[in-house]
Amino acid sequence: MNKMHDNSKRNRILGLAIGLIVFVILLHFRFDRMEFSSWALRTPMGEFSYAISKNMITDVISVEQDFAEKLWVFFQLIYIACVWFFRGCIGHWVIKIVTLGYKKI
Repeated sequence: MNKMHDNSKRNRILGLAIGLIVFVILLHFRFDRMEFSSWALRTPMGEFSYAISKNMITDVISVEQDFAEKLWVFFQLIYIACVWFFRGCIGHWVIKIVTLGYKKI
């Protein structure tokens, strides 16, 4: 029983760590300059939210950018909530994928 509890605790911690790393890469890292961005709309999720807002609002550029920044913040909140809710599952599958990779080598 104690070993099972230790594994689930390890899975949750690993899931949170992997979720945080992917969060930083998707929402705060610019791949064109290989640096962390202070402006939200040059990251992969920022460009995605800008594309969505550009298709929804076609009148004024400043309104598009404002909506895209709000959408980017909304994506951050949803992502953090999903990582927190599924932290055990993320860690479990990361451990399974790594062990499967070691077995194949």
